[in-house]
Amino acid sequence: MRQLFRKMFFCEAPAQGALFGLTLLFSLPWIIFSLFCFSDIEDFLFDYPLVTLALIALAFLLPLAIRVKSLCSLIPKDSNVFSRIRYQILVAAAFVLWVGGIALLNIELLWIPVFPLMMALGIGFAIHPGARLWERCTLFILWYVFVVGIMLVFAYSILPFYVVIDKLSDGPYPLVQYHEFPVLTPLREGLRIAGTGWSWVAFLTFLCLLLCYLLHVRILARIAKTPVRRLFCRSTVAVLAVCAAIYVVSFAFALHEQRNYGRTIVSLEKHFGKPLSPEVLEKQYFGGADAQPEFWEQLIDAAIPLTTYRKWNSCFISDNYFYSPFNSDLFQEEWDAELYGKWREYLTNLPEITTINASLAGDIPPSPRRYVRPHYVYGEHVYGSKGFKDDDAILGNCVFIKLWLLRFAAERHDIESAKAILARIDNACAFMRRDSFSKLLAMETLRLKGVVRFMEAGFADDSWLDEQTRRLDALESEIPALEREAVYSKAVLFASRIHSLAHHLGDTEAKGADLSKLRFFFPQAWWAGANYAAAIAKTFQCESFSQLNLPAGRSDAFNTDLRYSCHTVNIINALVASILCVRTLLAAERIKRKTGTYPTQMEGMPLDPFTGKPLQYSVGRFEMKVNVLSIAKPKEESEECEDESLDYDCQGGCDTSEGCRCPSSSEQLKAAVHLEPRSFNGVHLFSHGPDADDERDDIHFFIRLDE
Repeated sequence: MRQLFRKMFFCEAPAQGALFGLTLLFSLPWIIFSLFCFSDIEDFLFDYPLVTLALIALAFLLPLAIRVKSLCSLIPKDSNVFSRIRYQILVAAAFVLWVGGIALLNIELLWIPVFPLMMALGIGFAIHPGARLWERCTLFILWYVFVVGIMLVFAYSILPFYVVIDKLSDGPYPLVQYHEFPVLTPLREGLRIAGTGWSWVAFLTFLCLLLCYLLHVRILARIAKTPVRRLFCRSTVAVLAVCAAIYVVSFAFALHEQRNYGRTIVSLEKHFGKPLSPEVLEKQYFGGADAQPEFWEQLIDAAIPLTTYRKWNSCFISDNYFYSPFNSDLFQEEWDAELYGKWREYLTNLPEITTINASLAGDIPPSPRRYVRPHYVYGEHVYGSKGFKDDDAILGNCVFIKLWLLRFAAERHDIESAKAILARIDNACAFMRRDSFSKLLAMETLRLKGVVRFMEAGFADDSWLDEQTRRLDALESEIPALEREAVYSKAVLFASRIHSLAHHLGDTEAKGADLSKLRFFFPQAWWAGANYAAAIAKTFQCESFSQLNLPAGRSDAFNTDLRYSCHTVNIINALVASILCVRTLLAAERIKRKTGTYPTQMEGMPLDPFTGKPLQYSVGRFEMKVNVLSIAKPKEESEECEDESLDYDCQGGCDTSEGCRCPSSSEQLKAAVHLEPRSFNGVHLFSHGPDADDERDDIHFFIRLDE
């Protein structure tokens, strides 16, 4: 054991031991970074951060001990050993803290002190035992330039992919997130580092590290009075060979995976019959029409008082209605009479309703989006930095408001207003056909709720029933083609994201490093990124979302978005089930118009897309849960509403030049929302939805009958 210990710590060759320890200290960050580039190893390291930190610390303590022991043997016995080697200990400790910070990147506070600590303790390399004055000054400069360079590269190319510490302002949730550092940000902006400048930063950084290493070798050779070539023992050569092998192998595989990704993109373009290009999406979206920013500015201004951003609407206009196709039927909500009257008066008297009616009366023009060279990516679309990012949500809120107005029209037995409302909803759905498949599914489902209420109000005649049947047949037949286009849109989205991350990351609001300029310096990351990009690209060689085959074991933004896309299958099936339910109700309505009553049974019932069994049809009493809104009592908590009260205090957004139209604080109205079971008498179509055990995703369509 003693012989092994003496051999491990180079007791017979201290100069070689000092160089080996230094080489290992310099090489370990490169080796550890290579491990982090592979998802399986990375996931393990992040799952056990304390164990990872301990292993990394031990990995650095061994070469530190070897270097300190070897330097002690080289220093004359009459010298103050501690004063000679203490800086070496501090520098090695800085290395441990630096790599330990990488292992726990989810903790922002651990990262912040690493940079100044490395700068402060870096002087240890300048105080090398036996170094001359010019050598100390040179080591001092080289070390600081290296630290500044590696921190810049790390902070703006690697750290954003791991640490969730800040969001880009005024934009959707980004793939990468940035944090402006007090020292690095002014330095980056002062040196105007962007584009090809990042490759020069990386080149200068690694050059300084190499020169620093070679100067240490020269100093060791002089104080040990040993030729340079004899300092490189087999262990040192092995460490250098491992680092070189990592670079060469990673570079070769990175080139291979990049070509593989390119071939996959070409294959996808053949599969879809058109280029995976944002320009193609842009052409499809605009459809030969010109963007009309004034139209969208007016619509957005009109819709502001009708959105959930206004606190008093948060209980009444819920995004859940628009984004969830399951069991969301505002027509069945039960309201306290006073509360309902005030809400109806508020909504119908808003002057913005006139603007919304005029906007949805005809074809809706495209908004001024920019699909070329995307910087932000969100949903199914590629948005530029100046595009209208919320037009889908604004249009969805407008449709939801139109459904409320349809409810009011049905209560007044105003058939002309009801027809006009459905026509405007049809125009919104037509816009969504070329714009957003997932939003179209939700919007069409909401429209079907309105169609059923139109029938329930007694407004339907034979020609209207025939028109709705034809529309439902056309919609059902279009779904496969629309879904294929949605998969194509996702493929374009993915390719645009990859291109944007690789080439335009430095163009974002919070500038990051241009990763394409760093690929030759970090081939491990290039290899891992290209491999994963090729794996993701292959998932789009399909016709529908149900055929997506996601890479296993990843939880990044790409895979998360694709997993959400896989859930689109349930939304599609929900719309298909809704179409079948409404078509059956249309057929039952025709029978009722001939016989005077609804049939108790329907022949040839369509199959439920979720279960493969016939949809459940019944006439009579049935039970379902609905929202019940009442005036809240003091300290009464709402089960469904995030804001416990319907607070009419002005939250801004009013045209102050005309005076605030918001109710005053003396007219505050507090509402409590409860989900309660209710019994109805009517014609009922029912599907269990994707989860038979979860009643929240049940699909109900029915026409209420007189008690």
